[in-house]
Amino acid sequence: MDALSDAIATARLGHPSSDTVRMTQSWCVRLNPFDGVGFLAVTRGMFWLLPEQGAPVRATEGAVILLLPRGGDLVISDSPSTAASARRRAMNFAEWREVQKSRPENAAACSGGSATEVLCGKYSDRRASVHPLLRRLPEFVAIPPPDVTPELRTALSVLETTHRDRGPGSATALRGVLDLVFVLLVRSIVGQESSSWRLSAGTDHAVTRALDALHDDPGAAWTSDRLARAAGVSRPTLSRRFADQLGVGPMAYVTRWRLAHAAQLLLGTTDTLSTIAAAVGYGSPYSFSHAFTKQYGTSPGRYRSASTR
Repeated sequence: MDALSDAIATARLGHPSSDTVRMTQSWCVRLNPFDGVGFLAVTRGMFWLLPEQGAPVRATEGAVILLLPRGGDLVISDSPSTAASARRRAMNFAEWREVQKSRPENAAACSGGSATEVLCGKYSDRRASVHPLLRRLPEFVAIPPPDVTPELRTALSVLETTHRDRGPGSATALRGVLDLVFVLLVRSIVGQESSSWRLSAGTDHAVTRALDALHDDPGAAWTSDRLARAAGVSRPTLSRRFADQLGVGPMAYVTRWRLAHAAQLLLGTTDTLSTIAAAVGYGSPYSFSHAFTKQYGTSPGRYRSASTR
């Protein structure tokens, strides 16, 4: 498994959700930070994204924005002219949605504007779900319409249609299409040659070999030396390449992946904690529970229980 595939698999641990939003008249909305990743795709009209720092970004019809919130609010508005006051006056997105459903004419007002439609999607509610590879990207990455690949454009169109034509099996279909959109979006972004933050995920064969070995047997007694042998390079070389590709060392990555794999098992199986601990390389349920709680902020049992609510 290459680093990008691993990043996408880890992000999918989050709770998936997507929606279509229509803004009319005047509006100004705050997107609060969340644990996870998301995107906004403009299907009609345009909006301005107003970051806490930096110039406003204009997103026109066909543009797609990948969101990786890191503690700061992002504001989207019908106009950039209100940037100074928008951050104080913007309405929380969830509250704005409730107002819009009951009285669309009272959507959060900032200044005059026209109708805009946005397709939204995100994986959220899982602490530590953002992969080190994605953490190297900026808080948001905007793809202008000419740079959106035909495959991504088609997937977004399918997602929009699936939202509109709800029917039997639609929940499963939405999850599958959302996964595809996210895969194509991230692949498009990390492959942009012109970006100063371009990532080389999947291009280092030594790192790929090490990841393949780890993913094939996460419960093995992995050490830096053993991973280096699996990769066919020296330990210092592998450490340097892991840092370059993923921003962390091999053993820090092993710990992160084992716990991410454990989270998948907690959500997707009925295996006992002892079985899961052994499957991901921990000698006892206690040591596994301690490491998991430190990483995810909750015990394995509570993590599993929360997913069924």
